[in-house]
Formats: sequence, structure tokens, C-alpha cells
Amino acid sequence: MARLMRLSFRLPSLRDCVLGWILLLGISALYSPHLTVYVTLPALASFVILLLDRLAKRDVPPNRWPFVGLVYAVPLVLSVPLGTVAVAVTKGVMSTFLTLALLGTVRSGVLRAVPVLAYLVIDSLALATLTGVPLPPLLLASLTGGVVGAAVVAVVDTLTLASLGIRTTDAFGEFLSFKSGRDHSLHSLFRGMETRTRVRVPVRVFAFMTKNGDVKGCFVIPWIHPGPLGDVGGGDLPGRIVRRLLKEGIVPLVFHSTTTHDFNPVDRREAGKIVEETVRLVREAADREGCSVGSAPVRGEETDSVGQILGDRLFLVLSKYPEPSDDIDAATGIALERETGGWVADCHNCFGDPDRGRVYAFSEDFWRLMRDARRISERVEPTPGLRAGFDHADPGLDPETGLGSGGVSVAAVEADGTRTLYVVFDSNSIVRELKEEVERTLRDLAEEVVVCTSDSHEVNPRGYNPLGQIMGRNDKRRLLKAVRCAAEGAIEDLEECEVVPVEGWVKVEVTGPGSFQRLVHSVETTRTVIGVLLPTAFLGVALLSLLFGIRT
Repeated sequence: MARLMRLSFRLPSLRDCVLGWILLLGISALYSPHLTVYVTLPALASFVILLLDRLAKRDVPPNRWPFVGLVYAVPLVLSVPLGTVAVAVTKGVMSTFLTLALLGTVRSGVLRAVPVLAYLVIDSLALATLTGVPLPPLLLASLTGGVVGAAVVAVVDTLTLASLGIRTTDAFGEFLSFKSGRDHSLHSLFRGMETRTRVRVPVRVFAFMTKNGDVKGCFVIPWIHPGPLGDVGGGDLPGRIVRRLLKEGIVPLVFHSTTTHDFNPVDRREAGKIVEETVRLVREAADREGCSVGSAPVRGEETDSVGQILGDRLFLVLSKYPEPSDDIDAATGIALERETGGWVADCHNCFGDPDRGRVYAFSEDFWRLMRDARRISERVEPTPGLRAGFDHADPGLDPETGLGSGGVSVAAVEADGTRTLYVVFDSNSIVRELKEEVERTLRDLAEEVVVCTSDSHEVNPRGYNPLGQIMGRNDKRRLLKAVRCAAEGAIEDLEECEVVPVEGWVKVEVTGPGSFQRLVHSVETTRTVIGVLLPTAFLGVALLSLLFGIRT
């Protein structure tokens, strides 16, 4: 799955396709005017279909018609001077390619193969008429390639239909569209998964209120996973929450909850419910009474987890640093909350092997976190008086660098004579070296520095993209400067506050239990089958087409 997500694929632009067709027309004119006429026909057809697709808003992936048509026509034009056998073999192989390319990206049911086969017949007639190549081998090769291509598509489609409830080619077409930069692709893919289910999840908010009764900042823990990728589903959920609350004059720190990809919202509308509930809770907190109680932070012994009293509740952030950290499952979070009576969040702050980083209930990491959670809950000492300050910074970095639209938010919390800085990056984890550099940058400003990420998948359109992995030196300098400025701003903003913990519940449709594992398994199975099936299909069609050409 990781290899698939790292694939960077973008179809050529319309301008490049036009230039390619012009070049092919020039090459065909050198051989024969009749061949130029033949090239003109598929060129016009591909651009007419492209126009119709765009009018119908079905150009997905974009520009596929002129591109696929060009790839199909080039070998045929180059094979004509080589004689009947070469043309027959090329026609069979490219007919297979054309069938696979079109059926793999067009959603029109079982009968979608009929127009493709009809086109192959018409194309064979045109090629034979305009070039003098005998019709029988061209027709036989075309139909063989078309039938074999359609059979391959039918077999591949069954691989995901049973496990995910969607056809492989539908998923592949959406994936190519997403990878080629088309907005809002993949949404229908996740909405159509058979594993999707409706759940009722909590949204937690620690609201920090001034003496005037205004909420100046908040910690947000939405129990939903900000995935699967890009802006699909809840991929940019943390950024959406940050932007919305900043408009209200409130600086939010959006933490990652203990959830996995099973809790990905199926679409943006479902993710929007979390945003609206967060805003509602913050407004509700302004009408409630809080308490100015805190504690010095306490760190774990077996893990890098940190706990602190905020108001009347323990806030516990979990981390396995320096070991790799990835998602912690919901069962683990629920168990820790029952054990401590507090609210937990996942720091998600040390990128490494995802398989080693994930935490499941009753695993060895689970028990390490559980023991530390107990120690922390026993050692924190509530103390009257709490001061807090908030600031937010947007370094202006592109999501490709690993930082999402939520930027970086910093909270300074003073309690029991200890200042703690909470730093939350809107990113999908952070490399260990950058985390340590952030801590060194802020070490002179506070006794404790807690670096977290929101697990935003907005930064993941090309695969895993933790903060700091592909960031250049200048971008890193800008980021550290922004963090330092935000931390200093939060310290300047310090004032006595009351903390109001509020909780709401939202019914959300998510991709469901086992959805990510099924998706990964389906991708790997499909990749293995295609790796065997495609070479066999192309070789078989080539040999049969060779036989047709030789017999003629």
C-alpha cells in the first residue's frame, strides 16, 4: 500500500497531448497521405469525446482520451512500413492496451465493453482501407485483443468486489484521478465501501476562559481519524477546525485521538459534523463555570507520555518516543481513560515504521502505556491557580513539505510553578530529528515542552509525508522561527484562566472496522494478480496476432 501511495502520477496536459498528435501527423505524412487521414480520425474522435466528457463533468482521470488515443496510435503508425505481420501484432497488443485503459477508467457497467469492441472493428476497417494492409489479420487481432482485455478487466474487478463492494477498475480510475491532481476524487470510492458503518463518537474540548468569560483558546480531541488522504473524507479535518475557530478569535490545538483508519469519515460532509460540534462545544463552554486548577506535568517512566491536571480533569498525551509512533487504537484509549478517569490524546510525534508504531489493545506497548498512565494519574497533584496563553503561526509552507493548512498552534500553561509549552503541528507525525530540534529551540522558554501532531492526512496525497522528511533547509528554518515566535507569543499572552472541559457526541458514518486492512489486502492481491495476468495476456495476444499475420 505504501508503494502505491508513493506513486506520483499525472497525465500529460491537454497542450502536451495536442503537440503529440501534431507530431504524429507529421510523421505519418512522411510515409503516406492516406496514413495521415487515418491518424486524423482517432485524433478527432478522442478530442470530441474529451469535450463531451467535460461537458458532462466526467473527465476522470483528466485528459485520458487524447492521451490513451495517442499511445494507441503511435505504435500502429510506426509499424505500417514494416509490413502486415508487424501491423497485425501491433494491432493486437495495442487493442489489448486500449481495452484495458478504457474499461479501467469508464464506469458504465457490463456493457461498457461493447463500444470499445465496436471502435476496434471500425478502426481496423479504416486502417486496412487507408494503408492497404489486409483486413482479416487486423480484424482478428483487434477482436482478440479486445476480448482478452475485457476478460482481464472482468477477472480483476472481482478481486475487490467481494471484499470492498466496489470494482477494482472503479477504484483504479478514482485513484488515477486523485494522483493526477483532480479535486474531490476518491470520495465516491470510500462512500461505496461495504465496511462503512455509523458510529457515535465523542468530541472533547478543554476551553480556557479569561476573567471576562471569553474563551481565548482550547484543546480539541475529536475521536475521529483525520484520513484517509489529501482532502478526501476527514483528511484535512484538523485544518478545518483550526481555520474555523481562528475566525471566532479562538486559538485551538487539535490533538490526535486514539483512533485508526477504521474511523475515517466517508466524506467531507461527515467530517463537517465534527467541525460544527467542536464550534458548538466551544460556545457552550463560554456559558459554563470552570475552575482555575492545574498541576505540574508528570512524565512516564516507560514511555514519553505526559499528564497534567486542567481544571477538574486529567489530560494525558501518549507517546512512545524515541520509538516509532503511529495510530493507537480506540480500545487502548478507552481502557486508559477508564483507568485514569482522564481524557487521552495521542502525541503522534515520532515517525518510523508504521507497523512497529501502531498500538493495539493488550499488546506490549499497550501495557507500557497503561502502567505509565497509572503512575501519572497517581502522581499529579491538583493545585489552585492556572495561567494560560495561546498563539498560532502559519509559516506559509506548502502541504507537500509536510505541514497542513492548520499551521502550528502553541499553548503555554503555568501551574504549580511550572511552565509547559504544548506545540501541535498540523502534520502527519514528525521525524525524530525535527522534534528534538523543536524542543531545543524552546527549551529556554519552559520547563516542559510537549511536541504533538494532529495526524493530518491533508499532507499525504503522495504517500507518507511526516513533517521534516522532505523539508529543505530554508523551509525548516522558517518553521523553527515560526514555532519560536508562536511560543513567545503564547507566553506574552499568559493570564489567569479557568478551564472548562466539555464533551459532545456525534453520529458519523465512517469507513468501518477492518476497512484499511481490507483495502491494503485488496491492493496487494490485485497487484500480484495483475503482475501475472497482464504479461500473460499481452504475450498470448501477440502470439495469436503473429499467427494471423503469418497465415495471411
